[in-house]
Amino acid sequence: MDYGKYLEKCILSGLFLPLAEVLAVEEEQRKDAEMGFVKEVIVDVNTRLTKLERIVDTEYMGTDDFKNFFHKTLLKAAIDLRREKKNLFANIIANSTLIGKANVKDRWKYLYAETIDKIDEDLFNFLLNLKSRRITKGQELGYGWTGKEPELSAIGYELDTFRTNADYLMSTGLMTRIHQVRFNAEKESTVFQDEYYVTEFGNAFIEYVRDYDASEDASAEQIG
Repeated sequence: MDYGKYLEKCILSGLFLPLAEVLAVEEEQRKDAEMGFVKEVIVDVNTRLTKLERIVDTEYMGTDDFKNFFHKTLLKAAIDLRREKKNLFANIIANSTLIGKANVKDRWKYLYAETIDKIDEDLFNFLLNLKSRRITKGQELGYGWTGKEPELSAIGYELDTFRTNADYLMSTGLMTRIHQVRFNAEKESTVFQDEYYVTEFGNAFIEYVRDYDASEDASAEQIG
């Protein structure tokens, strides 16, 4: 947004003077903050690419697709300015260049970048903690997360936090909730309960945005 033009228009229409002064200061501060944050993201991307050099597709980095994705993601970072999301922005840029992921026809990375807009690093780590119970094609759907003990103790969350995070992540498509019918052999009774799962989209998102280690083989499944 061009705050200068907006401010000029507001002043001409009789904007409350203290508010006009706030807007004038905010414009300059915002520009400085955006530039500083983008620089930090670029430094982080460079650090990651240097460590992952062995599995980086340098030819892909020269394509218009990568340049476009790089530019669009930096714009998202500049608009967001939240430090707790810096790692996610840096990771998705760096990971888009890895062998097995680098693909000029891949549209999913753009969807993953859009998803970063909707979460922060705490929610991403929550998703990581729950990824062991996920929906996967061709496999029988096992037990999901119920939010009951001892599950909560094992993953380190209180019930309110678990429910809030899981319900919110459902709105992003990263998780889903299924009403299951379970048979309790001990009590010889049927139990109806809601169970949460990481979706296929959520699992793919995790694999695209997570930290990669330089020791990981480019031919391994987790890179593909």
